[in-house]
Amino acid sequence: MSVSAHIDNDELTVYVSQKSEPERFAHIQAHVRTCPDCKDRLVARVLARITELNHAAPGSLPNERRSERRFERGEDGHLQSLCPLSFDRLPVQIVDVSKSGYGILIDSALSEGAIVQLTIGKNNVLGEIRTCRTTPDNRYRVGILVKKPAN
Repeated sequence: MSVSAHIDNDELTVYVSQKSEPERFAHIQAHVRTCPDCKDRLVARVLARITELNHAAPGSLPNERRSERRFERGEDGHLQSLCPLSFDRLPVQIVDVSKSGYGILIDSALSEGAIVQLTIGKNNVLGEIRTCRTTPDNRYRVGILVKKPAN
């Protein structure tokens, strides 16, 4: 694929599902940063996936796990905004976990309603920012409503 060639739709779909090989993942990110057409199509794929997750019947998603996963308080992870799209992976600290969400601490403010991917170790969680409040130490306490459980 030449530098100017567009990323095909199937490959964007694989990217959104995070099944791309690491070198293809990096190539797609680099290309989308400079190609408005592919960026728009990637955002459309992300939004379609979110719609699919929001309308899926419980237990119908292939990677859904019915048992609740627990993480120790203070575990570190990374957060990436999918809508609005950002390739930045921001470091976060997991404060608490419940069946339907996560509480995290982060150094920058996030917009309520943003769709994000939270990565903890090898697990990824798709969610929506529900709250973002300043803490006394000038960090941000963010509440994330889970849209798709950890894989």
